[in-house]
Amino acid sequence: MDHPETSTLDSHSPKAFHDDHHGSQPLDSASDCLSDETVDHLEPLELTRINTYRLQQKTTVGSTRGPVPRDAWLPMGAGKEYPPLLPDPETYVVEFDGAEDPLHPYNWSMTRRIFLVCILCYGTFAGSFASAVFSAAIASASSEFHVSQEVGSLGVTLYVLGFAAGPTIWAPASELIGRRWPLSLGLLGCGIFTVGCATGKDFQTIMICRFFAGLFAASPIAVVPAVFADLFNNAQRGIVMSIFCMAVFIGPFAAPFVGGFITMSALGWRWTMYISAIMVLVGFVLVVVFLDETYAPVILVRKAATLRRQTHNWGIHAKQDEVEVDFHELMRNNFTRPLKMLFTEPILLLISLYISFIYGLIYALLGAYPVVFQGVYGMNMGEGGLAFVGLIVGELLGGVFILFLQGSYIKKLAANGDVPVPEWRLPPAIVGGVTFAAGMFWFGWTGYTSSIHWMVPISSGILTGFGIFCIFLQCFNYIVDCYPTLAASTIAANTILRSAVGCAFPLFSRQMMENLGVQWAGTMLGCIAAVMVPIPIAFMVVQSLVNVSSLRVVFGETESLAKGASVATTPVNRALPNAPNGYTPEGETCPSNRPSIRNATALSSAETSWLKTRRNNTRDALKAFLSRVDFGSFNGSDYIDNHSGNTSALPNIGIAVSGGGYRALMNGGGALQAFDNRTTNSTLKGQLGGILQSATYLSGLSGGAWLVGSMYMNNFSDVSSLRDNGSVWQFQDSIFSGPTQSTAWSISTAKYYSQLLGAVNGKSDAGYEVSITDYWGRSLSYQLISAPEGGVSYTWSSIALSKDFRSGTMPIPVVIADGRAPGEILVPANTTVFEFNPWEFGSWDESLSAFASLEFLGSNFSKGTLPTGEKCVRGFDNAGFIMGTSSSLFNQAFLHINDTDAPPAVSNSISAILGRIGSENNDIAVYKPNPFYHYASQSKYTTSPSLTLVDGGEDLQNIPLDPLLQPQRHVDVILALDSSADTTTRWPNGTSMVATYERNVGSSGTNSGLPFPSMPDQNTFVNLGLNNRPTFFGCNSSNITGSAPLVVYIPNAPYIYPSNVSTFDLQYNTSERNAIIENGYDVATMGNGTLDSIWPSCLACAILSRSFERTDTTVPEICASCFRKYCWDGTTNATTPGDYYPTLKLH
Repeated sequence: MDHPETSTLDSHSPKAFHDDHHGSQPLDSASDCLSDETVDHLEPLELTRINTYRLQQKTTVGSTRGPVPRDAWLPMGAGKEYPPLLPDPETYVVEFDGAEDPLHPYNWSMTRRIFLVCILCYGTFAGSFASAVFSAAIASASSEFHVSQEVGSLGVTLYVLGFAAGPTIWAPASELIGRRWPLSLGLLGCGIFTVGCATGKDFQTIMICRFFAGLFAASPIAVVPAVFADLFNNAQRGIVMSIFCMAVFIGPFAAPFVGGFITMSALGWRWTMYISAIMVLVGFVLVVVFLDETYAPVILVRKAATLRRQTHNWGIHAKQDEVEVDFHELMRNNFTRPLKMLFTEPILLLISLYISFIYGLIYALLGAYPVVFQGVYGMNMGEGGLAFVGLIVGELLGGVFILFLQGSYIKKLAANGDVPVPEWRLPPAIVGGVTFAAGMFWFGWTGYTSSIHWMVPISSGILTGFGIFCIFLQCFNYIVDCYPTLAASTIAANTILRSAVGCAFPLFSRQMMENLGVQWAGTMLGCIAAVMVPIPIAFMVVQSLVNVSSLRVVFGETESLAKGASVATTPVNRALPNAPNGYTPEGETCPSNRPSIRNATALSSAETSWLKTRRNNTRDALKAFLSRVDFGSFNGSDYIDNHSGNTSALPNIGIAVSGGGYRALMNGGGALQAFDNRTTNSTLKGQLGGILQSATYLSGLSGGAWLVGSMYMNNFSDVSSLRDNGSVWQFQDSIFSGPTQSTAWSISTAKYYSQLLGAVNGKSDAGYEVSITDYWGRSLSYQLISAPEGGVSYTWSSIALSKDFRSGTMPIPVVIADGRAPGEILVPANTTVFEFNPWEFGSWDESLSAFASLEFLGSNFSKGTLPTGEKCVRGFDNAGFIMGTSSSLFNQAFLHINDTDAPPAVSNSISAILGRIGSENNDIAVYKPNPFYHYASQSKYTTSPSLTLVDGGEDLQNIPLDPLLQPQRHVDVILALDSSADTTTRWPNGTSMVATYERNVGSSGTNSGLPFPSMPDQNTFVNLGLNNRPTFFGCNSSNITGSAPLVVYIPNAPYIYPSNVSTFDLQYNTSERNAIIENGYDVATMGNGTLDSIWPSCLACAILSRSFERTDTTVPEICASCFRKYCWDGTTNATTPGDYYPTLKLH
């Protein structure tokens, strides 16, 4: 959470959801920030279609990478300097003008769209027709060029092989330059190369042309479904996709009898190619003349170009303009990733094998039918081709069957809140599997002898064709439903395997029929088909096991994951997902020592005991760090040894990570990476590794709480491992789509929403009041916790049960939230600050001064005790719920969930919550029962059965300093990492530090008595550059009342990357994420010492400062020099600064 210097806007109104708390821009509910004037007009088309495409672009064709290093820029020319960056780039991004924008294909007339369906299905039919028509020409062409028919069948094989290669070109091309030109070029190329086949003078020329004809003919196969997605909604798309599939399958079955009659005629076999070329080129003309661009991002590119010409404002652009073609990413996303998915995803592998077998049989029948109907029944080539009519009839019946079921599917979809369950696709596939196997048995047992009328084996094709259509279409829809955002990779993986198998079948199908005999060959194929029938049945029965994600889930971590780690540790699931019933709290028999509420006069016994264990670890880590620091003649390691007998003399370090959404998580993560001795090279001389291990406390708020929570929920993994592992921190996955791309726990968007709804409803059904924070916290968990269902059973109190934590090998994690009493709209500066530590929940503030057991937080306490007969409730302290509580202002992302792909059941639930609590309370987290109900003194937090908490930065204290200032904890140095968005350009200006000072010491606060160093005003922070470099506050403790710690203020600044991204940007590609983390590393290390080579020494001096005073040690000269350089000396400059646009510090 962030706070600008001034704010007059009601931050709790949905219509006032601006970065007055989190920066300068409002939230676009699909994770991108729009301009202020558009926030009140968020439309479904803007928020789902456009942003879904943005995600798809990044996963198929490249990325919106960070800026190229300045020294690699091309010169402006003519001696010109580089112009400044656009002040607020998002305001220059064009969008659609509401849901009724006529530019959007959804708003084209139905007549126009149906006409386009006819054109596109015709083009698809022509391309698939051309794939099989050569089968009728094999004998004649082989005879003319004196090759065997086995070699001649390569004309079909190579065309289908082109089908396999084509989608890897056409699919990403259609998402980069739009649909129209890939379709046009594909049909044109297919026509040209088919003409080449017709005119070829040697066999190798014909074969080469057949391959490239197939390569180009793959364009409609790959792109037309995407066009239908552009044109139709989910309900309508099912109908047109059925028609599309009919075109795909009827083509190969219509080709043999057409080709047979052409070959038999005076025209000859070459006219099979001429006719095919004419058909395809007619499709090309129709597409060029009648098909307008349907791809929304490219439509916006053209709109932006028009606006630039009209306005002469050359900064106007579309998001598509930001996409860069990256060959490495192109290969990874469209070839490497599909192959990896194919062999690591059980769903994709098994279903693709089934589809591949069916697809192969389509082309196998091109060789099998002539053996039966021309060989056994003595028909000529044309008459034998007519036998395929049975298959065509079966295909049409299959299409009618699927269309008939479409109505019931839509009803089920509506009844389930429009959440599509992938397994609903499978029953028709099971029916098709049975009929397909029966058709193959029928064909084999009736087509082997002419004594059985030829109509009988032809009729078998009805069952076979029906089965082919049902299996292929429904299984294809199933895998797309399972991986909706990775649909491009899923389809590519399926196409590669399917076409590889399909191109092989024509090479042996005729020989198999001749050598095994029709009866036994048909029986073998029928048996294989029968064996595969249980595959979709198995997924329906055990989908809860397989659909979790990948083989890694079922069989454990893969070796590749372990090898991928570049540092000492890798993220592992915590062994303590100890909630008794998932997200739903549940009562259990209480321990003999029943929990009760304690007064906050001292540390808890658990924390006191743990600190004794921790001190040994911090002492050794601090000694190792100081041994690498240049102190001149002073020996830091010896200093620790000399005072090791008196631990109170040694430094007690706290680290505080501010709020600020993903920006704070990534910037703070970079700093912790620098402080962590597990980071590669962090323990070299002059590096900062070991400070994290020397710290006693690590506090987080909002985005900082996400960082802290993610580290601890993953067994205190280091930042490098969390970044590189792939199962967490996949921020290219929007919270509105779920973890569709992470390598370990990916699930479909439909299942994601189903799990969200199920978890929150389970808590509600158990009698606990829920809020929007429940949804927000659950969503966060999927990105932050490496576990199935986003760690639905992981609790914050389980940290205290971890063996490593009990051994004192990591700091105490503390997350904070603000209290907001009933009736309060704005949180006052003196609001009660609540903290969550591994043992307790409560507040040190005089308004409450009490703590409750975190493990039993959901128990029904009254007057500080748990009445006899009441059970001890566990599981209320879900880790995601606590992280969500600390960042509850992000709840407002879910206020616009109607404008996303979320099912109505979710939005209806949120609407019901708002109706109950009022829209002004959309940012609250509800803790009911209130553990402090009727406890001790009567205050606004003890008189209500419900306790409501909000984002920990709503009181303007965006750095979680409060837990570290408590005198009982004796923290004497705080490293304050500030990623706030205080200025209009989203950089810190010290507001959080000023707010903490005024709360505790200044006249505007309540003077809670917590010692805190003096602070300048925000204008001074900016004018003196204190917000652009580290600064020490409280260097001279003699001028401070009480034992205030020295605060090392480390503000976010642009070192190598403009890390001032909007707080409400909810989606980042890998390049952006890594760049911001690296920038945070440079912030903490002063550019790895580039800007100040003695910075590590100065930071070490700050850490030792209070210890020097307690031990009456003369400050080393280098420390005195550092204090003169980095300590604020009391100088002020309250002049109102101009707009703040810092430049990159490192180039």
